[in-house]
Amino acid sequence: MWALPGGHVEATEYPSEAAKREVEEETGLVVDLTEPAETFYTDDLPGPGRVFFVYHAKSIGGTLRNTDEAVTPTFFARNEIPEALCPGGHRDAILAWSKGGRMSRDEMMLQLGNAAALRAAQDQVLWMIFAAFWAANSALLIYLFSIWDIQKPLVGTGITSVGTLTSVAWHIIQGRALTYIDRWERLAERIEIKLQVPAGFAQRPKNPIQLSTWKFLTPPIFRARVLMLVCSVASVVLWAGAFLFFAVMQWGS
Repeated sequence: MWALPGGHVEATEYPSEAAKREVEEETGLVVDLTEPAETFYTDDLPGPGRVFFVYHAKSIGGTLRNTDEAVTPTFFARNEIPEALCPGGHRDAILAWSKGGRMSRDEMMLQLGNAAALRAAQDQVLWMIFAAFWAANSALLIYLFSIWDIQKPLVGTGITSVGTLTSVAWHIIQGRALTYIDRWERLAERIEIKLQVPAGFAQRPKNPIQLSTWKFLTPPIFRARVLMLVCSVASVVLWAGAFLFFAVMQWGS
């Protein structure tokens, strides 16, 4: 089956970086991305739905060749598109390009709704992470103070080391969830611009009172995601400081 060169975005890279990496890995070509083309949501493969970022690109090096990931890479003109197209967003992207590269308004509204749903789902995951961490954090603190004995620094060292590692893991996982939320919001913003609807149309509260509160009474510094990052960093610092305190007591002398 025929497909566009592409693949999964790694946690530490932008979609544009992933696109260039995948093209080179699958075709041998080094490309420069000229502009984003379209963004598609697809759920026609097993597993959760996914977002498919498509870019216009031009070759700036390399040689078109067979690779471990693709056989007989080939260029096609708009009127030469083969029928055997791979699902998973490839078919939608290729057919949209063959028709001039534009989706209908109804298709874009559907994509906007999907982006908002993905953002909401990731937001729930983020809050679950936040709640799970504080439950674990509270349990560690209760245990630490319940067996508190300044003459047993080794116990304190063990508990605070677990607290430090838990906080670091929380910060990393939380950061990844926030990255995904940012991606879905950027996707929604791009579609909103194309649809010429108000910014935040798919994400903001619809009730006027909620909207005024959400927009005007919540300064950026007090937004939930900012406070989450502050809490995770503060937790790492405090647990690490407590670990150093007990470690010095245990081994410093």
